[in-house]
Amino acid sequence: MEYCVVNITNNIKQNSYQGNSTPAVTNISTTGMRARGEFSSPQTAILTNILELIVLLIKQLNEQAGEQKPEGKTLTGGKCNDTLKGGKGDDAIRGKQGNDTLSGAKGNDRIFGGRGNDTLQGNSGNDILRGGKGNDTLLGGKGNDKLFGGKGNDTLGRVNDNKSWGFYGNDYLQGGKGNDTLYVGKGNNTIIGGKGTDTAIFEGKPIDYTFTKENDGYLIATHKDSGTTAHLSNIESIQFKGVEDKSYTEDSLLNNKYLTDRRDISVYGDTTLNRMVVMKLSTMELLQELPVDAKSVYSADYVTADKAYITPRGSHFIQLLHRNADGEFEKGKIVDLPFSPRTPNRNNNNGLVLYSGADKPMFALIDSATDEVVATGGRNQVTKGTFDNYDSKWSTGHAQWINDKQFILPDRQTNELTLYKVSKEDNGAWNVEKTDSLIAPGSVHTFFGKRMDANGDIKIFAPGEGHNEVNNTDANLYELKISGDNLSINRQVNVSGGLHHPGIHPNGKLIYAPTSNGQVNIINRENMEVIKTIEAGKGAGHVVFIAERNLALIVNHNDTFMTAIDITTHEKIKDFEVAVDDPDHNTSLQAHTGRVSADKQYFYNFASDSGTF
Repeated sequence: MEYCVVNITNNIKQNSYQGNSTPAVTNISTTGMRARGEFSSPQTAILTNILELIVLLIKQLNEQAGEQKPEGKTLTGGKCNDTLKGGKGDDAIRGKQGNDTLSGAKGNDRIFGGRGNDTLQGNSGNDILRGGKGNDTLLGGKGNDKLFGGKGNDTLGRVNDNKSWGFYGNDYLQGGKGNDTLYVGKGNNTIIGGKGTDTAIFEGKPIDYTFTKENDGYLIATHKDSGTTAHLSNIESIQFKGVEDKSYTEDSLLNNKYLTDRRDISVYGDTTLNRMVVMKLSTMELLQELPVDAKSVYSADYVTADKAYITPRGSHFIQLLHRNADGEFEKGKIVDLPFSPRTPNRNNNNGLVLYSGADKPMFALIDSATDEVVATGGRNQVTKGTFDNYDSKWSTGHAQWINDKQFILPDRQTNELTLYKVSKEDNGAWNVEKTDSLIAPGSVHTFFGKRMDANGDIKIFAPGEGHNEVNNTDANLYELKISGDNLSINRQVNVSGGLHHPGIHPNGKLIYAPTSNGQVNIINRENMEVIKTIEAGKGAGHVVFIAERNLALIVNHNDTFMTAIDITTHEKIKDFEVAVDDPDHNTSLQAHTGRVSADKQYFYNFASDSGTF
């Protein structure tokens, strides 16, 4: 016969015992039940029966505790609401009929709930949890666990009501006949429903995942950042922790064109129609058109994984561009600036976005966490460049971070390069001070190829744009040196035309430098000598290296074709047409940069001035 005894003394509650020691019941208090002539003979009989029951209970508890073995405990509950806890070994824990709380410890445990509404927790090992017939809660741990529901409406995977997530290993969760809720953890998981209406709940939002369907019928959710996967089968409803009051189906996730690899979605600015266009690259689909109430809408540059800044070069502001939970793009708040922005440059360590000016040689620092302007500086004067190469109307080149605490701003009118130092004060405010400057022989467009030498000095290349004629003789590639707070020109080499966006060859030893007069100068990085010249197109500006294909693609800004070069032989492969010349509408037929597909088979470019992809 089994008894459920509650609070006979402070030492006896519901059946509760640890797996690491024998749960002997001691210190049974009988104070007040002895003589002093207070008990009649029937009362004595009742007392005797109670004491006998206590003895039986002690025996039962000690038997249920089982023998402690090196490999673990065998613990068995009964008809009561039992609390059974395993030990350091591989435990076998069975709850039976009550509403039990069963937990393992460090071993690889097997835990069986039974008929009640049980709570099972595996903890550290590679555990197997089976709920049974009740409405059970099964919680994994840090190991690679297998969780099986049962006939009730079960919850698998969640640690507690504050929505933390209970398992980090590669887990297997299987529901049963009821309407089960299965929580998807952070490892590589397999989630299988049952005969009821089952729900899988993920962390984050749909935009955090890509969804595919395998031939075996599993829906595969791949986390974009961690790369972990969840294989789902027989799940009727899918929910996400970051999206309230919304459920998804397998079909709705698979048919959402935005829920794909981030590299497959690209956003471009259309300066002709002042809009942002969202393209799905793998299918060449136009997914969205977002009109922007601004002039010369140039680009959208990501500052976080799913947030970008829209840059209109003809208006004194930037605008936020977000991706919502389902991946679609939405315009956000406007951030006012004292100038028209040219190009952003985000520092991944301090979180600051550096903007240079399009109409004034100024800079602005924006905190990407708050989207607030924290500092501005430079000459508050409307200016433009003094040359014809690559469109001279913008006041500055591309400002560049040197490290977390320094950046350079190029003034295209005065040819001045200014070095600034950034620091954060105790009150959280940002402070910016000018530490040095120099006047270069010609204006500088951008910076690339940064490296530190043995002395701790930073070397970085600065392409000179040249002056007034298209076929320059005074354009140079400069190597700058930043030594502490000081800035100087370390070396330079004359090139055949104005420079725009050269690049370092994948071997690290050469520089491909497209020039405004339609040539590509190949420069030895160590001795700063031009070793070869290759013919390209008018306004050759950008180079894109695809090392896996031994290929360099040259973007010719003022021509209708691009140029392909073999980077092993440094020979031109071919010119290939990409745009239709329309002199009444366009002056620059190709976007500055393009995207390369993950398999390195395709290159995508947007002709931003004609709205053609």
